[in-house]
Amino acid sequence: MRNLNLSEFLQRILVCPSCKSIDLTTLEFKQNSVRCRRCHRSFPIRQIDGVKVPDFYVEFQVKNETFFWDAASEHYDDFVIKRPPPIMGKYEKWEDKILDTIIVDVLKKEEVIFLEIGSGTGRYLTRYGERFKRGIYPFTNLLAIVGIDFSEKMLEKSIKNLENNKLKELIGTKIFLIRADARNLPISFKKDPSLRHVKKVVAIMFGTIGNIPTGREKVLEHLSSDLLKHNAIGVISFFNKDALLKTGIEEYNKITEVVGRPLTYFNEGIVVTQRDGRPFFYTKWFDYNEFTAQIENLNLKILKTYKGPGTKVPVWIFWKEIPRGYIIKITVKNLERK
Repeated sequence: MRNLNLSEFLQRILVCPSCKSIDLTTLEFKQNSVRCRRCHRSFPIRQIDGVKVPDFYVEFQVKNETFFWDAASEHYDDFVIKRPPPIMGKYEKWEDKILDTIIVDVLKKEEVIFLEIGSGTGRYLTRYGERFKRGIYPFTNLLAIVGIDFSEKMLEKSIKNLENNKLKELIGTKIFLIRADARNLPISFKKDPSLRHVKKVVAIMFGTIGNIPTGREKVLEHLSSDLLKHNAIGVISFFNKDALLKTGIEEYNKITEVVGRPLTYFNEGIVVTQRDGRPFFYTKWFDYNEFTAQIENLNLKILKTYKGPGTKVPVWIFWKEIPRGYIIKITVKNLERK
């Protein structure tokens, strides 16, 4: 498949988040907007640092969430990506290794569209865009790299990171950025039958699934009903509740510049801060069995589980090492491959 411009590619995968029509002719791309011919809603195409970014964000009771992540974007790379606390940094490197292994294995066999839900400051957009540009096999088989985030400031930071790595020219032809809420994703891989032969890898990394305070099941349901329905795999990274309850609080105290507020609630694998008396920052860490049971109840099956680097915790008079988190590789039961 040749390189496609912004509207050509997005026409194949974008759907109106309001009416959900998957008709290929429903969306009309104009110079500064995208209009749905079915429900007549229009969505802007924003210019962020000179880059066109379709804004399909539809508010989902997330004013405090967007406020936090917009503010966090300024320090996120410094305190979470570049200079994280030791245990967190070890976890990130492990994540990189596992996702690289999964995507390389697929790329050696077929062409791939890589979609990251919650792409943040562009950690994987940059990582894989750079390898594509350098012509590193098998990353030359990447047809598209798509990043979705609901924070406009995070998208702005990801564009700057791409620019700093001399990848800005790939935006709109190989790398695509979309502003949208994970709970109301305007993406469908069922929309264009010509994409069925292309393998899709859908990633939700670094505990992003736990940063969704309400409606998390909507993300998982969309994976089951659409994104992983035809010739696709999902990769979800989530933090282990037992590790948080024993030692995780220390990690959050070390990155107060990102959290921005004192921790006001910490119990049962949940961390919350407050702003004006309302939840301001939220993250949930999961019990493995409970989370995977939820996955399997949604017609998704686990292909493989990867245990993250261990955290030593005291158990009575002994020390026990438990995983910091997990990565699961999933697909839809009875997947239609072609």
